[in-house]
Amino acid sequence: MRFKPKRELLAGLLALLMFLQMSIPVAFAEGDVNNEATVTDGTGNISSYPTIEGAIGAAMGLGGSTVTLLKDVATEKNIDITAGNFTIDLNGKTWTGPKENEVLNPSTNKMEINYAILIYGTPTLVIKDTQGNG
Repeated sequence: MRFKPKRELLAGLLALLMFLQMSIPVAFAEGDVNNEATVTDGTGNISSYPTIEGAIGAAMGLGGSTVTLLKDVATEKNIDITAGNFTIDLNGKTWTGPKENEVLNPSTNKMEINYAILIYGTPTLVIKDTQGNG
């Protein structure tokens, strides 16, 4: 049998690349155990956030980004969305809003029914559930 170093080297590199491709999602998922959400920017870069509030705050400054829930979340206060163009993907998870029934709207100085999200101004927000269970 003739020794073919180029072919064996190429096969070894291909095997290594396949292994790395399969292990990256597992490492990413394990690193997000304590995080509530990720933000994927318009170029595909993903950042993890310990709270949904932090993820939405970051997404407001990134046009065309997506906030993806990693687990069921509950917020104690509503989240004011005042800018941006982004999507919230429930990803099969549940988002429970504040338990308070009414809050004071600072812009109108009137009591309103409390929601998880309050939108002010003209931001564009899409809410979807790509897994269909949220």
